Amino acid sequence: MKNVPPLVQRNRAVTEQKLISAVGSILMRDGHAGLGVNAVAREACVDKVLIYRYFGGLTQLVERFGRTADFWPSEDELVGGDLARLQALPPKARYAEFVRSYVRAIRSRPLLREVLVWDAVEKSELTAVLDDIRESTAVNIISALADGVTDSPDDFFAVLAVLGAATHYFTIIARNTPVFAGVDLQSEEGWNRLETAMMRIVELFLSDE
Repeated sequence: MKNVPPLVQRNRAVTEQKLISAVGSILMRDGHAGLGVNAVAREACVDKVLIYRYFGGLTQLVERFGRTADFWPSEDELVGGDLARLQALPPKARYAEFVRSYVRAIRSRPLLREVLVWDAVEKSELTAVLDDIRESTAVNIISALADGVTDSPDDFFAVLAVLGAATHYFTIIARNTPVFAGVDLQSEEGWNRLETAMMRIVELFLSDE
């Protein structure tokens, strides 16, 4: 925003944040079916023309929302804030820690849980945008941690996909299902059991050698 007065810049920043927050509010309450230019503008209490002026359109606004920490964990969060430290660990310790961080990051985001529910039953252009953000983040981290496991005789990356899907599923059903196969999904003890099981699966496929 070259040569734009500071007050105008601040006002734009505030309005952009209102619009981004409005996307989250609508998704949490109504699902992606409730998203629309008029609905978002109404939720943010701003003129809908600003969605086009500041973001280019609804799709680009949803993409901006999808890159916020409220919706999806950053790569930095998923590696515990120190990628180099994680990369230096033996493969099974490295990925075990990543899996644990992933489970905890997903669980800590109620809004993400709701989006996962809607995404599982109905697809749209807007859910595709959010899917791309999730996929690119996961692939970037898995690739960054791949040293020492890419020649594994087993398809370890498919194992990670299974563990990620299990995390999403348990997070979704925990809304209404207190116990699954004897595991308490409403308690930290139950989730610790799931984390431990996932980390043991990682250890079955990888070694420190």
